[in-house]
Amino acid sequence: MKRTVSQVLSVLVLASVVGFASGQDVDLSGTWDGQAVTPDGTEVPLTLTLKKAEADYAGTVGAMGQDFSLEKAKFENGTLTFEFLFSPGGESFRVTMELKLDGEKLAGTWTSDQGDSGSAAFERRK
Repeated sequence: MKRTVSQVLSVLVLASVVGFASGQDVDLSGTWDGQAVTPDGTEVPLTLTLKKAEADYAGTVGAMGQDFSLEKAKFENGTLTFEFLFSPGGESFRVTMELKLDGEKLAGTWTSDQGDSGSAAFERRK
């Protein structure tokens, strides 16, 4: 009996560690302040708002006085990925972000469907 209880506890501990490592227990909901750096070095202030929605996330990216809805937002293996349609002025292009979680910070890269790319970083608002 002791051996069975020990085995069950071992399995439960292992399952909780695997769940944590895969990001299942992490909640990124809230507001994140940050910036993206364009290919010419310009820093563009951004606000990322996330809300847990079933298995993935919903939210917006705020830039240049506008909010853009997130699409295909998901958090797996410590990395948040999402897309949004960026429409400053008269042009529109799709942006994809891939951000790795490190404590209360998200950092990584963005790419556009026009071939541009750069870095992006956010910190959770307190």
